[in-house]
Amino acid sequence: MPAETAVTIHYPDISSFQGNILLRGAPAACIKATQGTGYSNPYYGSRMGGARQTGVLGFAYHFLEAGNAAAQAAHCHSVVRSTPVMLDVEVTGNSRPRTGDVYAFIDAFRKAGGTLHLCYLPHWYWSEIGSPDLKGLRDRHVLLVSSAYPSSGYSDRGAGWAAYGGSSPVVWQWTDKHPFNGQRVDFNAYKGTIAEFRNLIFSGSAKGGLVAGHHPAPAKAPAVKKAPPQTADMILARAASQLRYREGATTPYGTWYQNVTHSAGFASAPWCDMFVSWVADQCGMKDLIGRFAYVPYHMADFRRRGLWHDGAGGIRRGDVIVFDWEHDSVPDHIGYVEHADGSGIHTIEGNTGSPQGVWRVTRQANVVKGYGRPRYHGAGGAAPSAPPRPSAQHAPPWPGTYLRATTRGHGTRAWQQRMAARGWRIAVDDVYGPASAGICRQFQAEKRLGVDGVVGPVTWKAAWEAPVT
Repeated sequence: MPAETAVTIHYPDISSFQGNILLRGAPAACIKATQGTGYSNPYYGSRMGGARQTGVLGFAYHFLEAGNAAAQAAHCHSVVRSTPVMLDVEVTGNSRPRTGDVYAFIDAFRKAGGTLHLCYLPHWYWSEIGSPDLKGLRDRHVLLVSSAYPSSGYSDRGAGWAAYGGSSPVVWQWTDKHPFNGQRVDFNAYKGTIAEFRNLIFSGSAKGGLVAGHHPAPAKAPAVKKAPPQTADMILARAASQLRYREGATTPYGTWYQNVTHSAGFASAPWCDMFVSWVADQCGMKDLIGRFAYVPYHMADFRRRGLWHDGAGGIRRGDVIVFDWEHDSVPDHIGYVEHADGSGIHTIEGNTGSPQGVWRVTRQANVVKGYGRPRYHGAGGAAPSAPPRPSAQHAPPWPGTYLRATTRGHGTRAWQQRMAARGWRIAVDDVYGPASAGICRQFQAEKRLGVDGVVGPVTWKAAWEAPVT
């Protein structure tokens, strides 16, 4: 299975051999459109449409044959129009295209108005045609896609990333038999986010905005790039794109999670949290929302980061809501909040309903365990950023009174204010009631103190001096 060290996306490329394969669960998909001067993949239109409907970044490829480059380019452009294209260069039958065919196709395709910034030229075929310098690709700002299928699977330091012909691959096809939605298909790796990959196939720009093989003038400072927006609207739009999906023997969300975590058994496992995580990943918000398959771990992560709120009070659009059906303090289910009103809390959830699938649901507050509030930013339904978190500091003297149920005064307000400053959702009312005691127990558990819900000298000191996490 693949092993990653940083952000790496893995995506399939498909042809007519896969028929009408579902593409849900893939961040992107490269779909064969044309070959030579006359062949068109009969499934191209339906698969590209399916990709767009399910939020998958779809792009096309043309299988190059030797000769007639201009006619091939015209044929390809007539089918793909504005869709970005990867050029596939390898042997088929008696056809052995050379670099001259490659460069002629690229030039003709671009002259017709097409977009092409990737060229699949595997190392084995590059060697067969004499190991030429690939300066022609670099001069045209076309990036190299390699292939190598090691028995050990994918690695961020694997053989497929090695340079050849003077060019370093930006994409590596690392297997031709990865299990995906019931079939075994080619799978590729790109070291970067889906947003960066989208930019690459449309503009040829690598990470940081530089075109591969070219270097900025050393005297110029790099431009400061504005961070892309990360909003509740983006999350909910992607979640809504999956509505009416119905569960099969496996799910695309479990399959995706299995692929990105390199763990077996998730493709057919309960998948409500993997759906939440998939949506976040597709929107480039894994760091904001997290990647989990088990709801208690996801809730604990929100709590660890100071983003957790108990109960349903104050819930709003874009929150990640957690449910406890049996009221046994063990979270059971998770989803995204669209809005709340007098009739209930309206959500989009996976692994729910009859039949099981992705549905809009209305829930009542009595089954809500709490919610995580991601730090969205940018225009479009964004929740405001949380205030700066306080640093650890020297604790004031303990007031000498144990804060327990019904305590009023005696330092209660100061402790509540400090806990609120640490990010806990607590009323500052100078009354140590059940809500304050509950937050105290959670804090004591987080800091590995004795858990009794009573603020004594140790818990008091930790409120000020323990690291803010």
